[in-house]
Amino acid sequence: MAFTGKAIVTRVKDHIRKRGGSFAKWFVGVSAKPRIRLFRLHQVPKTTGQWILMRAESPAKALQVKRFLSTKLKMVAGRKLSEKTADFVYAYRMTAQTKQ
Repeated sequence: MAFTGKAIVTRVKDHIRKRGGSFAKWFVGVSAKPRIRLFRLHQVPKTTGQWILMRAESPAKALQVKRFLSTKLKMVAGRKLSEKTADFVYAYRMTAQTKQ
């Protein structure tokens, strides 16, 4: 199921408020394969880590959401990658265990 940009922003904000920490302690990225990014690249613990992912309506919308979350809410943004099909927005709480 694909979500609108507004719905993704609302869900991410609610998720972070429930899980704790300031927005600046959370990382946001986009990917076509977010689970690989979260659990392999960033090494977020699957069961005990604080994370969220949602499919956007399009890769352009996913990128727009990432930019909004990083500029307006000051979340840490992932580097710009050339994934033309990156339609998922993902976020996780950064810890000593995770990698940006």
